[in-house]
Amino acid sequence: MLRLTASLLLLVCLTFGCQPKAPDLPGLDTTAFRADRRGCTGFRARHLEDIEKIRPLLLGLSEPQISAAFGHPDGNELGDRGQRVYLYLLAPGPACGGDVFNEPPTLRIRLNAVDKVSEVTVAR
Repeated sequence: MLRLTASLLLLVCLTFGCQPKAPDLPGLDTTAFRADRRGCTGFRARHLEDIEKIRPLLLGLSEPQISAAFGHPDGNELGDRGQRVYLYLLAPGPACGGDVFNEPPTLRIRLNAVDKVSEVTVAR
């Protein structure tokens, strides 16, 4: 019985103790950012300046930390040598019923082959 209890406790600790913690990004409500899928509610557009301010803090973060902070990306691109780019739309676009001819600003987070952020840009 003791062995079973210890095994279950270890399993719970490993399962919940290894979850990535969202990084501290002062000035940006990451919960609201995640909730604004594709920028449709306008939260991301209203906080472009805050997003610009935290860009340097994102460099070197891991992929799980980015996902914990910003949620599932709105799009992604595959690059050379195992690199990936996560795309987060920062304003309503065609998917939200916005203007089909104007591309919304996009937060582009480049992850290198070891899943660390190597570049962060805001394409307007």
